[in-house]
Amino acid sequence: MEIKKIGNAIPISNSTDNTVNDFEIPFLLPCLDLSIYQNKIDLPTFIKIDVDGNEMTVLRSLENSNYFKSCKTMYIEINGNSEEIEQILNRNFFYEKIKEGDNALYKR
Repeated sequence: MEIKKIGNAIPISNSTDNTVNDFEIPFLLPCLDLSIYQNKIDLPTFIKIDVDGNEMTVLRSLENSNYFKSCKTMYIEINGNSEEIEQILNRNFFYEKIKEGDNALYKR
């Protein structure tokens, strides 16, 4: 299992401490793939992405996966480069249907 820094957070409270707290999370995607295969779980047809600015990392990792190929609808909170996100989605036949603020729904 590989551990990578994937984000940070600033406490939201009455505190005057604006220290950024980096956090790490273990990546378990190979295990998830194997678990889905072994347990004969259907691949998702709907994917929601809300990763606070890491949308391109997620989309790039999903792009050539069976998860992406099986997906019919994708809901994304876009905090990154929306033009680059749009290019990846359009290349894979996802087109924006509804947009509200930073949230967008794409369908095939």
